[in-house]
Amino acid sequence: MVPMAISFRKLGNGKTRVYFLRTPQNGWEITLLYTDVTPSQQPSNSRLDWKPLIESNVALGVSSGKWSR
Repeated sequence: MVPMAISFRKLGNGKTRVYFLRTPQNGWEITLLYTDVTPSQQPSNSRLDWKPLIESNVALGVSSGKWSR
């Protein structure tokens, strides 16, 4: 799948954070992901480590008789 809605943000440590939307390889829902790019001479064939911005394994709990996250 091709990333969409790409956005760039310069971080204080000199890296650039790239945010983008993408559907998982075996999924249906669009996920918000990010990767940090270091301003160095990296080979053009190196792969970036994509991370989900919002964790999908949020535990559910019961509070006052209602489900909440």
